[in-house]
Amino acid sequence: MEATSKLQTQMTSTAELLSRANDSLQAGDRENAYRMSLEATRLEPENIETWLMRFHSAPSREEKLLCLSQVVRLTPDHPLAKRSMYTTLWAKLKTDPFLAYIEETDQLYFVRGTDYQSLAVPKDRSIPQIYPPKHPKPLARAYRILGLAFLGLALAGLGTLLLAPVAIWLAFGAMTGPLKLPDRRRAWIVILLSSMLFVLGLLLGFIFLTHFIQ
Repeated sequence: MEATSKLQTQMTSTAELLSRANDSLQAGDRENAYRMSLEATRLEPENIETWLMRFHSAPSREEKLLCLSQVVRLTPDHPLAKRSMYTTLWAKLKTDPFLAYIEETDQLYFVRGTDYQSLAVPKDRSIPQIYPPKHPKPLARAYRILGLAFLGLALAGLGTLLLAPVAIWLAFGAMTGPLKLPDRRRAWIVILLSSMLFVLGLLLGFIFLTHFIQ
Protein backbone atom coordinates (compact mmCIF):
# COMPACT_ATOMS: atom_id res chain seq x y z
CA MET A 1 0.00 0.00 0.00
CA GLU A 2 2.84 2.32 0.91
CA ALA A 3 4.66 1.52 -2.36
CA THR A 4 1.50 2.28 -4.38
CA SER A 5 1.03 5.58 -2.60
CA LYS A 6 4.67 6.49 -3.20
CA LEU A 7 4.32 5.69 -6.92
CA GLN A 8 1.18 7.83 -7.23
CA THR A 9 2.95 10.70 -5.45
CA GLN A 10 5.94 10.32 -7.79
CA MET A 11 3.71 10.36 -10.88
CA THR A 12 1.91 13.44 -9.60
CA SER A 13 5.22 15.12 -8.92
CA THR A 14 6.47 14.26 -12.41
CA ALA A 15 3.27 15.57 -14.02
CA GLU A 16 3.58 18.79 -12.04
CA LEU A 17 7.24 19.14 -13.01
CA LEU A 18 6.42 18.68 -16.68
CA SER A 19 3.57 21.19 -16.47
CA ARG A 20 5.74 23.79 -14.74
CA ALA A 21 8.62 23.09 -17.15
CA ASN A 22 6.29 23.64 -20.09
CA ASP A 23 5.04 26.90 -18.58
CA SER A 24 8.63 28.08 -18.08
CA LEU A 25 9.52 27.10 -21.63
CA GLN A 26 6.55 29.02 -23.00
CA ALA A 27 7.59 32.02 -20.91
CA GLY A 28 11.12 31.88 -22.35
CA ASP A 29 12.75 30.66 -19.14
CA ARG A 30 14.60 27.75 -20.74
CA GLU A 31 17.04 27.34 -17.84
CA ASN A 32 14.26 26.77 -15.29
CA ALA A 33 12.43 24.46 -17.70
CA TYR A 34 15.59 22.40 -18.16
CA ARG A 35 16.17 22.16 -14.42
CA MET A 36 12.65 20.80 -13.81
CA SER A 37 12.82 18.41 -16.78
CA LEU A 38 16.13 17.12 -15.43
CA GLU A 39 14.42 16.27 -12.16
CA ALA A 40 11.51 14.67 -14.06
CA THR A 41 13.84 12.30 -15.94
CA ARG A 42 15.49 11.39 -12.64
CA LEU A 43 12.10 10.50 -11.13
CA GLU A 44 10.80 8.60 -14.18
CA PRO A 45 13.63 7.56 -16.51
CA GLU A 46 11.25 5.29 -18.48
CA ASN A 47 8.79 8.10 -19.21
CA ILE A 48 9.14 9.36 -22.80
CA GLU A 49 7.47 12.70 -22.03
CA THR A 50 10.11 13.61 -19.46
CA TRP A 51 12.91 13.06 -22.01
CA LEU A 52 11.06 15.02 -24.68
CA MET A 53 10.62 17.98 -22.33
CA ARG A 54 14.31 17.76 -21.44
CA PHE A 55 15.12 17.69 -25.16
CA HIS A 56 13.09 20.85 -25.84
CA SER A 57 14.78 22.72 -23.00
CA ALA A 58 18.30 21.26 -23.34
CA PRO A 59 21.07 23.89 -23.40
CA SER A 60 23.38 22.05 -25.82
CA ARG A 61 23.28 19.84 -28.90
CA GLU A 62 24.98 17.00 -27.03
CA GLU A 63 22.29 17.11 -24.37
CA LYS A 64 19.58 17.09 -27.04
CA LEU A 65 21.14 14.01 -28.66
CA LEU A 66 21.27 12.28 -25.28
CA CYS A 67 17.55 12.90 -24.72
CA LEU A 68 16.57 11.78 -28.21
CA SER A 69 18.70 8.67 -27.82
CA GLN A 70 16.81 7.77 -24.65
CA VAL A 71 13.46 8.26 -26.38
CA VAL A 72 14.31 6.00 -29.33
CA ARG A 73 15.71 3.38 -26.98
CA LEU A 74 12.29 3.29 -25.31
CA THR A 75 10.23 3.73 -28.51
CA PRO A 76 12.28 3.24 -31.71
CA ASP A 77 9.39 4.29 -33.98
CA HIS A 78 8.55 7.54 -32.17
CA PRO A 79 8.01 9.93 -35.14
CA LEU A 80 9.15 13.17 -33.46
CA ALA A 81 12.21 11.55 -31.90
CA LYS A 82 13.23 9.90 -35.20
CA ARG A 83 12.89 13.12 -37.18
CA SER A 84 14.64 15.22 -34.54
CA MET A 85 17.45 12.67 -34.15
CA TYR A 86 18.22 12.78 -37.89
CA THR A 87 18.26 16.59 -38.07
CA THR A 88 20.21 17.09 -34.83
CA LEU A 89 22.75 14.40 -35.66
CA TRP A 90 23.18 15.82 -39.16
CA ALA A 91 23.91 19.24 -37.68
CA LYS A 92 26.54 17.66 -35.39
CA LEU A 93 28.17 15.78 -38.27
CA LYS A 94 28.60 19.01 -40.22
CA THR A 95 31.07 20.22 -37.59
CA ASP A 96 32.34 16.84 -36.33
CA PRO A 97 32.01 14.26 -39.16
CA PHE A 98 32.77 11.15 -37.15
CA LEU A 99 30.63 8.28 -35.86
CA ALA A 100 31.93 4.91 -34.71
CA TYR A 101 29.71 1.87 -35.08
CA ILE A 102 29.19 -0.11 -31.86
CA GLU A 103 26.38 -2.58 -32.53
CA GLU A 104 22.86 -2.80 -33.90
CA THR A 105 19.45 -4.39 -33.46
CA ASP A 106 16.60 -4.80 -35.95
CA GLN A 107 15.44 -1.26 -35.14
CA LEU A 108 18.45 0.68 -33.86
CA TYR A 109 22.10 1.49 -34.57
CA PHE A 110 24.33 2.17 -31.57
CA VAL A 111 27.14 4.61 -32.35
CA ARG A 112 29.49 7.04 -30.61
CA GLY A 113 31.14 10.28 -31.60
CA THR A 114 34.55 11.72 -30.85
CA ASP A 115 33.25 12.75 -27.43
CA TYR A 116 32.55 9.05 -26.72
CA GLN A 117 28.87 9.83 -26.25
CA SER A 118 26.90 6.63 -26.97
CA LEU A 119 23.77 7.19 -29.05
CA ALA A 120 20.88 5.06 -30.26
CA VAL A 121 19.90 5.98 -33.81
CA PRO A 122 16.71 4.54 -35.36
CA LYS A 123 17.00 2.61 -38.60
CA ASP A 124 14.98 4.20 -41.36
CA ARG A 125 14.84 1.11 -43.55
CA SER A 126 12.99 -2.16 -43.77
CA ILE A 127 14.40 -5.40 -42.52
CA PRO A 128 15.75 -7.44 -45.46
CA GLN A 129 13.74 -10.49 -46.41
CA ILE A 130 15.25 -13.79 -45.33
CA TYR A 131 16.57 -15.89 -48.23
CA PRO A 132 15.66 -18.57 -48.87
CA PRO A 133 12.16 -17.79 -47.56
CA LYS A 134 10.93 -19.90 -44.65
CA HIS A 135 7.82 -20.79 -46.65
CA PRO A 136 8.91 -21.40 -50.29
CA LYS A 137 6.42 -20.84 -53.06
CA PRO A 138 4.37 -23.97 -53.86
CA LEU A 139 5.66 -24.12 -57.45
CA ALA A 140 9.30 -23.33 -56.64
CA ARG A 141 10.49 -26.94 -57.10
CA ALA A 142 8.47 -27.35 -60.30
CA TYR A 143 10.09 -24.19 -61.73
CA ARG A 144 13.55 -25.45 -60.83
CA ILE A 145 13.01 -28.89 -62.39
CA LEU A 146 11.48 -27.29 -65.50
CA GLY A 147 14.64 -25.21 -65.92
CA LEU A 148 16.81 -28.30 -65.57
CA ALA A 149 14.60 -30.13 -68.09
CA PHE A 150 15.22 -27.35 -70.56
CA LEU A 151 18.98 -27.66 -70.03
CA GLY A 152 18.62 -31.41 -70.52
CA LEU A 153 18.00 -30.80 -74.23
CA ALA A 154 21.75 -30.32 -74.56
CA LEU A 155 22.23 -34.02 -73.71
CA ALA A 156 20.36 -35.19 -76.81
CA GLY A 157 17.12 -34.76 -74.90
CA LEU A 158 17.91 -37.55 -72.42
CA GLY A 159 17.92 -35.23 -69.40
CA THR A 160 14.64 -33.72 -70.58
CA LEU A 161 12.99 -37.15 -70.84
CA LEU A 162 13.85 -37.77 -67.20
CA LEU A 163 13.09 -34.34 -65.73
CA ALA A 164 10.06 -33.09 -67.68
CA PRO A 165 7.74 -35.76 -66.17
CA VAL A 166 9.02 -34.80 -62.70
CA ALA A 167 8.11 -31.15 -63.33
CA ILE A 168 4.63 -32.23 -64.49
CA TRP A 169 4.20 -34.39 -61.37
CA LEU A 170 5.29 -31.53 -59.08
CA ALA A 171 2.90 -29.08 -60.77
CA PHE A 172 -0.02 -31.49 -60.42
CA GLY A 173 0.97 -32.09 -56.80
CA ALA A 174 0.95 -28.35 -56.09
CA MET A 175 -2.55 -28.05 -57.56
CA THR A 176 -3.89 -30.53 -55.02
CA GLY A 177 -3.22 -27.92 -52.34
CA PRO A 178 -4.92 -24.55 -51.69
CA LEU A 179 -3.41 -22.68 -54.65
CA LYS A 180 -4.51 -19.17 -55.57
CA LEU A 181 -5.84 -18.64 -59.10
CA PRO A 182 -2.62 -17.01 -60.46
CA ASP A 183 -0.50 -19.90 -59.09
CA ARG A 184 -2.96 -22.44 -60.53
CA ARG A 185 -2.55 -20.84 -63.94
CA ARG A 186 1.23 -20.97 -63.56
CA ALA A 187 0.98 -24.66 -62.68
CA TRP A 188 -0.85 -25.34 -65.95
CA ILE A 189 1.83 -23.37 -67.82
CA VAL A 190 4.52 -25.56 -66.19
CA ILE A 191 2.60 -28.69 -67.24
CA LEU A 192 2.20 -27.41 -70.82
CA LEU A 193 5.87 -26.41 -71.18
CA SER A 194 7.07 -29.64 -69.59
CA SER A 195 4.90 -31.66 -71.99
CA MET A 196 6.30 -29.75 -74.97
CA LEU A 197 9.83 -30.30 -73.72
CA PHE A 198 9.14 -34.00 -73.26
CA VAL A 199 7.96 -34.30 -76.87
CA LEU A 200 10.98 -32.36 -78.04
CA GLY A 201 13.19 -34.61 -75.94
CA LEU A 202 11.67 -37.67 -77.58
CA LEU A 203 12.37 -36.18 -81.01
CA LEU A 204 16.00 -35.36 -80.16
CA GLY A 205 16.46 -38.79 -78.59
CA PHE A 206 15.08 -40.48 -81.68
CA ILE A 207 17.42 -38.48 -83.94
CA PHE A 208 20.37 -39.31 -81.68
CA LEU A 209 19.58 -43.02 -81.66
CA THR A 210 19.11 -43.06 -85.44
CA HIS A 211 22.55 -41.50 -86.00
CA PHE A 212 24.10 -43.74 -83.34
CA ILE A 213 22.75 -46.94 -84.99
CA GLN A 214 23.95 -45.79 -88.41
